Amino acid sequence: MNILVINCGSSSLKFQLIDAQTEQMIAKGLCERIGIEGSQIVYQPAGGTKEETVTPMPDHTKAIELVLEALTNEKTGVVKSLEEIGAVGHRIVHGGEKFAASTIITDEVIEAIKACNDLAPLHNPANLIGIDACRKLMPKTPMVGVFDTAFHQTMPKEAYLYGLPYEYYEKYQVRRRASGEAGSEKCRDSGKTFCAGTGRSAHGIPAGAGGRQQPAYRRCHGAQERAFRIRGRTGESGSRPGI
Repeated sequence: MNILVINCGSSSLKFQLIDAQTEQMIAKGLCERIGIEGSQIVYQPAGGTKEETVTPMPDHTKAIELVLEALTNEKTGVVKSLEEIGAVGHRIVHGGEKFAASTIITDEVIEAIKACNDLAPLHNPANLIGIDACRKLMPKTPMVGVFDTAFHQTMPKEAYLYGLPYEYYEKYQVRRRASGEAGSEKCRDSGKTFCAGTGRSAHGIPAGAGGRQQPAYRRCHGAQERAFRIRGRTGESGSRPGI
């Protein structure tokens, strides 16, 4: 079975078509500047030539249409029809404490995701736009939500609570979360993972489950802050970024 994987942002859409049996990428691409002048789709079949096409993309539904057209194109497409796509997987940034695993998307699930929008206001609404577009164009194809926050739902309470008034957790769900990269389900054995980007985080993963983590929400937090402390103790030079 082939699975179309979609990561939908507010003005972009990344996608891959994957053979679920072999876990090999069949094709990949990117829609950029959705709803903005100069939008384009980048498409590349595995082992093939990258194609870049500048074309109007007023909304995400049009972007999904272009993705499906590219995948089924007679010359460079990789499937003959949409019937060869058995499911669509949607990356969803935040599922709060409602989702601890990948979930078949239903109307009820969509409402639960919307209820988490305040926890990821830049990402969840965009993820939902992608889901809505796919459901319109592929109404008979199962849709699955894959949540960045699902893996670390097994964190113990003492690891995910901050040293803040408990009502912040009860009212606003303020607690430690993990990024999708750091919470990879490929981490089957005990160990540590590190995620380095605009933010940095380190995670302890006991026996394949989410354990303790030290997330970095600002440049001066987490791993980088610890590095500066170590430098201070060892006498290494290096300026500390301002808060």
